[in-house]
Amino acid sequence: MNPALEIKGNSVKNTQCVLVKRPVGDIKDDDLQVREVTLDCTLQNGEVLVRIEIVSLDPTHRVWMSDIDSYLPAVKLGAVMRAGGAGYVVKSKDPKTPVGSYVGGLVGVQEYCITKANAKDIFSSVKVLPGSESMPHSNFMSLLAPHIGGTAYTGTVDICGKNVGPDKTYVVSGASGAVGSLAGQLGKIRGARVIGIVGSAEKVRRCLEDYKFDGAINYKTDDIMAKLKELAPNGVDAYYDNVGGKVSDAVWMNLNKYGKIAQCGLISTYNSKDGAHEGPKAFGRIISHRITVQGFIAGDTGPEDNWEKFETVAPKLIKWRMEGRMKFHEDIQKGGPANYLNSLRRLFTGANTGKLILRMF
Repeated sequence: MNPALEIKGNSVKNTQCVLVKRPVGDIKDDDLQVREVTLDCTLQNGEVLVRIEIVSLDPTHRVWMSDIDSYLPAVKLGAVMRAGGAGYVVKSKDPKTPVGSYVGGLVGVQEYCITKANAKDIFSSVKVLPGSESMPHSNFMSLLAPHIGGTAYTGTVDICGKNVGPDKTYVVSGASGAVGSLAGQLGKIRGARVIGIVGSAEKVRRCLEDYKFDGAINYKTDDIMAKLKELAPNGVDAYYDNVGGKVSDAVWMNLNKYGKIAQCGLISTYNSKDGAHEGPKAFGRIISHRITVQGFIAGDTGPEDNWEKFETVAPKLIKWRMEGRMKFHEDIQKGGPANYLNSLRRLFTGANTGKLILRMF
């Protein structure tokens, strides 16, 4: 760590991105506010002060902004926008987490945060990220993040299971995104025929050339149903869904008997003005085709719903990466809290090209 980052005094200027209004439809500029505050750096036992280097920008941020039921409470108005991130410990009252440690957790969209270190509650503490000396730090927000690499692994391996393997067809929506691209590559590693659904010609190219999928569909220009019939003439055995909406309607209509669906996201509906998520039009196929649909969230890294299980998954992901069997892209934006909203919008316009990450410094 750069010694200049260490904090010697009892306070520090902290720039934060704060939620001030509940968005209706698309996120507006005045729904969030950038503020500079003076942060009291007096620590209690077990606490650390973290200089945040990077934060992860994810579709679930839009869900957290709304006052709706979710796996985490909505972000309170006037509070710092919630986000996972990583950075350096610059002041510490935890003997196991000395100054200079590189840590990760739900740190928020801000330059500094005071939090517990290594507490059992993962939503209010940080933990040391092993290997930070040798791995690019951004990898901890992409391949090696439980909510990215772990989520892709859970949906593919633990939920879809034997339906993703030799002689099986696996469809992934949002297939060039952070989670989708890894889910599809895991399908290839398991021997399945993989078809990705994306939103641009460049993303089709990436699926075919970079990730080595067997087929790709551009939902903006292709007839999704016709392309699925062409690319999956024997139907679809497993579906990793990140988007919902018309894309998923088409996939559901092509699911085989005893198909498996890993329902990870509904990004096509997150900016709906009434907050409603329209269900699949082919819902009756659950009965007629004995389809299993399992919803899951970031952090469900296995049947135990325990983030710590990711410690057994991460080495596998690293191994496949070192073998050249798993590639991933990172879309790193700069500008800190002031550029949070413009950067986050890339997720909903399709402008992002991989795992979206915002640098704080």
